[in-house]
Amino acid sequence: MAFQSGYSGNPAGRPRGSGPRQRLFKSLVEPYREAIFNTAIQLALNGNEAMLRLFLERMLPAKILSQPLNIQGNTTSDSINNLLAYVASGEITADEARKIASILHKNTEIENQLTLIEKIKALENHLNDSLKKDISC
Repeated sequence: MAFQSGYSGNPAGRPRGSGPRQRLFKSLVEPYREAIFNTAIQLALNGNEAMLRLFLERMLPAKILSQPLNIQGNTTSDSINNLLAYVASGEITADEARKIASILHKNTEIENQLTLIEKIKALENHLNDSLKKDISC
């Protein structure tokens, strides 16, 4: 009997995170959980950038905005700078900003492609007009 792709032969199988490595990690860390957390807090308070980033991005996520973000600028670069200001103020996370920046980048690519299409159409019209003039002469 062949296995079907995308179908589990045991849908009620072992849950994620219950493997031997996860259990070993949990058993080693659990007795020191509070001490590890306190150390992480102290590192963040003492200026450890990695710990600060961890707390800011994961443990203290940005609040849900009731107002939409105004990131619009004259250029994509202006919009990205506005986006970075929201990250710096803590209104959005760096991950959220990355996703929005990706959307801005795709939008810029689409606008560039549309501009190229318009230029190609204008060149085709100019070429057709030139050919018509040559034929009529």
